[in-house]
Amino acid sequence: MALSRARDDRFLDADEPVYAYLRWRGLMPSWEEAAFGIIAAGMPLSTAVVRWLRTGHRLIAPLYGPGGELMNVQARAIVAAQKKTLFPSGSQACGGVFASRQGRELLRGDARSGDPVLLAEGLTDYLALAPVVAVPLLAIPGTSCAAASIGSWVARRDLYLALDQDKPGRTATDLASKRAYELGAAGVFRLRWPGGAKDACEARGALGSEGLQRFLDDHIGGETDA
Repeated sequence: MALSRARDDRFLDADEPVYAYLRWRGLMPSWEEAAFGIIAAGMPLSTAVVRWLRTGHRLIAPLYGPGGELMNVQARAIVAAQKKTLFPSGSQACGGVFASRQGRELLRGDARSGDPVLLAEGLTDYLALAPVVAVPLLAIPGTSCAAASIGSWVARRDLYLALDQDKPGRTATDLASKRAYELGAAGVFRLRWPGGAKDACEARGALGSEGLQRFLDDHIGGETDA
């Protein structure tokens, strides 16, 4: 329902606060990829989710399990909130990933053999990257989920890790790299954003969408710091 609502022009005015947030963050191009959904009053929401309307967590994205099945959702607040992101109460956080169309093909075993994979961190970074990356894109919902997100899909592929470039991100990168090699990765590379950017959203803000796309095209499959 949330994904369909985000594609329905009848709700443009009612959902303007969500689109205003996306424009402010420079994330509106992700609409073309159907990468997010919107929840709103009047939808038949479960008790685990309906409270998100009161806290402003109206932007949501699906998380997919190891076989490409829908596993969970995460919500992002579009206003100031105590917690920026939320999962449904009692649900499992780790093990699922945000995934582009090519990323879902990868999880289902339908991706082209040998293509490299980009693994990012966070819902907003996923939305920043989805419209501009040419290879299968997966993104973890949180730093602690990095190693658990690596599956058998990594075998004989190059994996590019684009986690936040802070201390927790560097630790998670090391653990994810170790796990990827255990599962047969051909190579694991750490993607470092230009200009000291901490994450993909900061890089998009500095480079613009076209600049971010050029950076990814130049660095995935090319010369990248290991």
